[in-house]
Amino acid sequence: MYSVLIVDDEEPVLESYTFLVQEAGEDFTVCGTARSGEQALALAQRSRPDIVLMDIAMPGMDGLDTIKELQRSFPETLYILSTAYERFDLAQRAIPLGVFSYLVKPVSRKRFMETLQQARKHLDQQEDSLTHLLNEAHTNVEILAREEREFLLRITREGLDEPSWLRYQRLFRLNSDQGTVAVVASDEPHRYRQVEHQVDLRFKVICTEHLGMLILFVADRIDPSRLSSLIEESAPNAGVGIGSRRRFDELHLSAREALDAVRDVTPRESRPSHRQEQLTVLRKAVARAQTGTDPCRICEEYWTAVFAEYTFDEAKARMVELFTLLISDLITRAGTADIADTLPDPTIDIAAITNKDDWDAWAGRMLARIVEKYATQVDPQRPRPLQQAIHYIAANYEQPLQLTSLAEYCEVSPGYLSRLFSEHLDTTFNDYLNSVRLDAAEELLRENRLSIKEIAYNTGYQDPNYFSRIFKRLRGLSPTTYQERWIHEK
Repeated sequence: MYSVLIVDDEEPVLESYTFLVQEAGEDFTVCGTARSGEQALALAQRSRPDIVLMDIAMPGMDGLDTIKELQRSFPETLYILSTAYERFDLAQRAIPLGVFSYLVKPVSRKRFMETLQQARKHLDQQEDSLTHLLNEAHTNVEILAREEREFLLRITREGLDEPSWLRYQRLFRLNSDQGTVAVVASDEPHRYRQVEHQVDLRFKVICTEHLGMLILFVADRIDPSRLSSLIEESAPNAGVGIGSRRRFDELHLSAREALDAVRDVTPRESRPSHRQEQLTVLRKAVARAQTGTDPCRICEEYWTAVFAEYTFDEAKARMVELFTLLISDLITRAGTADIADTLPDPTIDIAAITNKDDWDAWAGRMLARIVEKYATQVDPQRPRPLQQAIHYIAANYEQPLQLTSLAEYCEVSPGYLSRLFSEHLDTTFNDYLNSVRLDAAEELLRENRLSIKEIAYNTGYQDPNYFSRIFKRLRGLSPTTYQERWIHEK
């Protein structure tokens, strides 16, 4: 069964296409409908469609720009364009995107069904190719291991939708729609390989190591006590958690049960004792950093370990403590509490976070802002108006900013403030503002959560094309190329 996402800003078209897809038989299912490009991007992240029926002319982000953004995450998805008129210039833009087919409204039922069946045939051929690759999988162990790790980490965070499960089921040759998640936590991680070997001899199992733990997915029906005994034979004194057997869309619940069980059987005193030392190293790294990316690895390792060690709410409480400490350190360096006024209150912001992805995005941005504040304290010789200007830009770079209004805020003349930027920072006001904005843009590009247009708007640029030109001029490459290189290197 292939999933279809329908995107059109007209409700009657959405209803008509939905009806036709449902009429096409059991080979297709509608996984969602969207009335804008932004909605389509959000829905696609959840539903991972095989086919996207895309209207070209929509308010805001048009269909072709939406396809361009979608292809970054879903290069194998088929895209079928739908428009009320034929235009050569649109066809020219569509060709490089590899659009599968092109429908002109009003679309006849016959034409619609023919296009859908052609898409099915193409996807079937892709499936055959995947099967062939699976038969050769033993020659490409690295790719298979990466797929296994992605699968295991996904089921610790979320339930799988049917298309994703079917893909994994074919990839790993699983015969059931159910399975059990187990977690092993040991102070002797070298024993994990023996655990894998012992369990693999008796069951169909997928394993990976993550955050000092071994995560296992057992596809076969098992006796939990037998599985626990097998693990304990290879890893004595390890904490073992075994979740209940669940269907694919509830595997995250089995993982949660296993993780909770490990927490219950592993005393807090025996968990990593170097957490306080890590916190000390982290605070020093933030205080010494020149950019927000400098302490990024240390910080990510710290909070990833905390989220693994505690429940989500407990971990959030510790993150409030962490960012409160970082802000307190910043106030001590600045010698005044005023510097914290332009930063969000971590207690309020963190309380509103409901999942790990949102946490990673918020924490990365907050960390960059704190480091930016530290950077303004490095040179005590900077005149107070320049300090005020730098603080204000760091807090409001996403807003329209002009030298005249900033000078008024700092209670100096525009000419004087411009001279301060030149004499003390060896730059102009505009170049400094662009630098701050592009630093923030780089962070959002690395997160890979927003489109280029959305990143432009979120960093103070009302014209995405101008944003791209400025980014290329000052960074030496386009935003898209920067993002692709970051993802590849990561």
